[in-house]
Parts: sequence; structure tokens; C-alpha cells
Amino acid sequence: MQSACGGAEPEVGAGQRGSDRGTGGTPAAADGGGGVESDAGAGGRVDAGDAPVPPCVGCPVLLADDQDSPGRIVLDRASAYWTTARGIMTASLTGGDAVPVASISARTWDRPPPLAVADGWLYVEDPPATIRKVPVAGSAAPSSVVWERAEPPTGTPPAVGLTVDARNLYWAPGEGGLYKIPLDGGAPVQLASVRCDYPGDLAVDASHVYCVTQEGDVVKVPIEPGPPTTLVVGRAGAGAGHGMAIDRDQGYWIDYAGRLMRVPLAGGESSEIASYGPPALYGPGSGVARGGAELFWGKASTWMATGAEGEAAMMDGALLRTTLDGVTTLVADKVNPLFVAAFGGNVCWTALRWMIVGDKGFVMCLKQ
Repeated sequence: MQSACGGAEPEVGAGQRGSDRGTGGTPAAADGGGGVESDAGAGGRVDAGDAPVPPCVGCPVLLADDQDSPGRIVLDRASAYWTTARGIMTASLTGGDAVPVASISARTWDRPPPLAVADGWLYVEDPPATIRKVPVAGSAAPSSVVWERAEPPTGTPPAVGLTVDARNLYWAPGEGGLYKIPLDGGAPVQLASVRCDYPGDLAVDASHVYCVTQEGDVVKVPIEPGPPTTLVVGRAGAGAGHGMAIDRDQGYWIDYAGRLMRVPLAGGESSEIASYGPPALYGPGSGVARGGAELFWGKASTWMATGAEGEAAMMDGALLRTTLDGVTTLVADKVNPLFVAAFGGNVCWTALRWMIVGDKGFVMCLKQ
């Protein structure tokens, strides 16, 4: 496997950093919270300095550091947006400070709420009972509730996935089922009773929503209510996969064995594109994002090293780039990628540096 930069890998944390419908909260003041909290603490901003010149095309740069439990990430043409333990953060893809956009209910890195962006709005589940939309400009404009459950089940886990198209929001709640909710208001419509797996993603095209189920099946569900179709039957007892990305003809996901897979959306045999070996022991992996003719996906760490203060460093995770014909290169190693997004020639991902003490992490990006 080759390095994307043709040399030594960039040192994470060494000070580097790098519409409009993008990839697939609300200000605290709307909830009486008295302002939006930041991952920077009382200072309210994460100072990342000036964006450097990337060492080469395709080399990663650090967009934001010292993030508390970074999780889901989405992109539009101008910015990256990601969830943290306290809310949603954003930073320009061309450089600048990371700043808060919205506060949502606190969650840790291993159960972050799903996030989507489209047409100047961010859509997020504010666990456990509310789906909100908030302008990408943040608290300068009001947010609104897309839907709220009056009496959510006790102990409801965060949603598995959330995505949007021009008319609807598609939502897979943690307790199972797949729903669509009109963006202009209205009650949810259940499309199927499938249980999409966590961590996972939903993908949508003009006619179907796609996900990987807890049984490891890859399913497509009609947007207009109808029976779901199983494109791939999972291996019984082997566990589920994660991630879901599509193009016009193919669906892509990572299976239970850590293999990057594809299947024709019209139906047919699935096939392996690449493999990183056994499944991760620490962290959910990053899912998969398609950027042009390339797929970006993560190998989460399979072992840790513990420091003097009890912190656990992620040691052997990596972010990988694979062409559609299976040629794989290393984008960044010695990181633990969590979620990855690609849009408009940019690829960004969230990653952990430490666990146990602080769950600290960072956001990295590259230009294709």
C-alpha cells in the first residue's frame, strides 16, 4: 500500500490544517440555554491559525484540533460541519477558526447523532426525541423543529442515520424502522420496518433509500411506500457492516470482515473491492464516502497504548483511498477515523486521538 503523499505521513497535531447541496440543531438560545457552547471552552473558538499550503494534492491537513468527542461530519462547497459532545461545529474548507453552530443534547463519540446538510440548512437529531434544522450560519438565524416525538420510548438510542433530498428527510431511529418526513411539514410516514445498523449511513436516490441492516443485509426501500428489496444477504451470525454510499449504478459499504464491497443497485452479485483485514476492536470505523471516481473509508484501530495518565492512544487506524478498480493508497495512518464525508472535490473526516480521558479528537481534510 502506498502513501498518498509519496513520503512521510503528516504528523497529526503538528499544527497543520488545511452548494449547494452537500453530503448527507438549534442554537441554545432557542431552548433557553443562554448561548452556544464551544469545544474551546470559555473562549468560544478553536484557534487553528492560518491555513497552510498543502504539501501536495491529496495530502491531509488538520482543520480543527482539540475537539470533544467529534462524530458525524458533512460538507457543502464552503465548509465542514461536525458533531461534538456539546453540539455542532463548523470551519471553512479554505482555513480559519472552528466555531460553534448549534447546541444539541450531549453525546459521546461512539453514539453521535446523525447529521445532514442541504440548501443552507443542517438537519440533526437532537436526542432522543427531536429532529431539528438549523441554518449553516448558526445562531444568527432561528432554527425550527422538523418533527418531535411527544413521548419517546424510555432509553431511546440515537438515530442510526438521517439524510435528505429535495422534498423529504429520511430517518432511521435507534429502535428500528425507516421513515420519511416532509421538509415542509407533516407527519412521518413509515417506509419499512427494517433495522438499519449502527454506526451506519442512509443513502438516497430518486426512488429508494439504502442502508445496511443489523443482520448485515444491504436493502433498498422505495421512497413511495412499498416492499423493501434485499440486495445482499448478510452472513448469519457474522455481524453487520457499516456505512452506505451510492452512485448511479452501485452501492458501497464495509462488511463484517472489514472488506470494502459493492453491489449493483438494480440487483446482482456483490463483489469485494478491497480489504483491510479483521474488523476493528476500538471505534466504529468511518463508513465510506464516494468522491468522484474514488472511495474513502477507514480502518479503525485494533489495539491501543495506554499513557501515564490513563489515556489510551489509538495506534494503528488509518484512512484509505481506493479507486473503483481496487487500487488502494494510504491517506493518513496512526489515526482512528470515525466518520468520513466527500463533496465537491473535498474529503474530510473526524478522528480520535485519545480515549478514556477526554475522548479528544480532531478533523482532517484533503483536496482531491
